[in-house]
Amino acid sequence: MSSSAAGWIVPKRSWEQYLPDFHLGLQNLLQHKLRSLLTMLGMIFGVAAVVSMLSIGAGAQQQVMAFIEQMGLHNIIIEAQEANNFQELQKVRKLSPGLTFQDLRVIRANVLGVARSSARKKFTPTKLLPKPQREMPVVYGVSPNYQQVANLRVTSGRFFDAD
Repeated sequence: MSSSAAGWIVPKRSWEQYLPDFHLGLQNLLQHKLRSLLTMLGMIFGVAAVVSMLSIGAGAQQQVMAFIEQMGLHNIIIEAQEANNFQELQKVRKLSPGLTFQDLRVIRANVLGVARSSARKKFTPTKLLPKPQREMPVVYGVSPNYQQVANLRVTSGRFFDAD
């Protein structure tokens, strides 16, 4: 005798006691051949559909990763959510304090595999003379090693250095 999770006592059955049940099930399958065939086909097609969809998804993921690898993209860029006014800024600050230079130093010290890193701050000028014909320009303040991180090349002139 063994007890189940509900506390009932269920007698143990030997394999000889399962033979009548097995015989009855086999007899039922043979009597209802069309129903058995349709049930098996449903299970086969269902499993095949799931396997094929997972295979297509995995293949698409590998193809996208190979495409990104071909483009040479190895950078992760984390940007802050920009706020247009003070109330929106307070709302963003409540949801996320954002990353600070301290966070960047902790990431550099503790995350293995980071080859290069650079801080980047976006500045949008409030006034510009003469007024531009199109959109206001955007200025980024970056660390000196941003040139290597972003894989930038100078066509003329030079980058600002650390000084």
